[in-house]
Amino acid sequence: MRLGRQSIYAIVAMLLIGAPAEAATILARCGPSTGQSYYFEAGIVGPGQGGWKQDGFAGGRITVYINNQNQLDLLQKDSTGLKSYLKEGYKVNLVELSQQDRAFLISAAGANFIETYLFKVNDYGVGTLAWSASKVTPVVIRTSIMTAECGPSFAIER
Repeated sequence: MRLGRQSIYAIVAMLLIGAPAEAATILARCGPSTGQSYYFEAGIVGPGQGGWKQDGFAGGRITVYINNQNQLDLLQKDSTGLKSYLKEGYKVNLVELSQQDRAFLISAAGANFIETYLFKVNDYGVGTLAWSASKVTPVVIRTSIMTAECGPSFAIER
């Protein structure tokens, strides 16, 4: 039996949040990200300035949720502000769900980037996010791998 998109989201919400599907919208809230980025020599990255660099979003937040139209969305807050991936026109998809391990993989893509978000959280939303991002623009060409802690205390404040 193949489940529809709404059914999959309802199952993710029930299993990962531990609440009735109709009441659950937040799948995970995650805090500051730390990791590494590889910068290619292009755009603002001059000769000899590329390579692996420490990277991160000290005050950053990432929230994945199901909106009122049963669509999966990502909210990201960083130094540039708050953005909804769906409102920006990006595609956000559930790639894989492991009910047994309480883990799920999400992809997000736009005109010049692709990102993957791998969440593993317990019944209380506490756990870890590992995510990757690759971007090609006239300003910068880079790929990043980051991790962040997740839990209810990482709610996004506007």
